[in-house]
Amino acid sequence: MPYGINTFQRIVDENRPNVVFVLTHFASESRSVTQNPQEKINQLKKATEKHTTVPRPTVVSVAENQVRNHEFPIVNGYFQLPNGSFVPQTFMTKK
Repeated sequence: MPYGINTFQRIVDENRPNVVFVLTHFASESRSVTQNPQEKINQLKKATEKHTTVPRPTVVSVAENQVRNHEFPIVNGYFQLPNGSFVPQTFMTKK
């Protein structure tokens, strides 16, 4: 068995999926996408389910890599993105 497949089987729990896909650089998308990213999320879910063996359900989230450049409001320690979702400050902040 190829090493990569063996490693994949050891780190992915098929009973409780633990893989999350993140669409980054969210603020660089068009205004319509930043307000409602569901179409992009669905496209990634569909491609992932078609081309990988990652256990379902496929979890996709959005994030912005350069939150400080966009002056997103901070609410309870989270950056609030244009679609209303939140990204933790520590998720994308280099120390």
